[in-house]
Amino acid sequence: MDRITASCGASAALRLIEEHGADMGLPDLWESLAGDCPNAHTTALNNRCAIYYPQLPALFLPGKET
Repeated sequence: MDRITASCGASAALRLIEEHGADMGLPDLWESLAGDCPNAHTTALNNRCAIYYPQLPALFLPGKET
């Protein structure tokens, strides 16, 4: 979590943790944030609600900084 908070802002990450819990997985967080968006579960990928995790690759790929 240290890399995420440093890159996207500690207050935003802490707010998400406070609102949704530290144990919530990213797919569950997406479901929660998408809410009742009518495009959340569409099969048309170009119309689908999306969450972009720009820091995610850096957590899994050594030497990959975003």
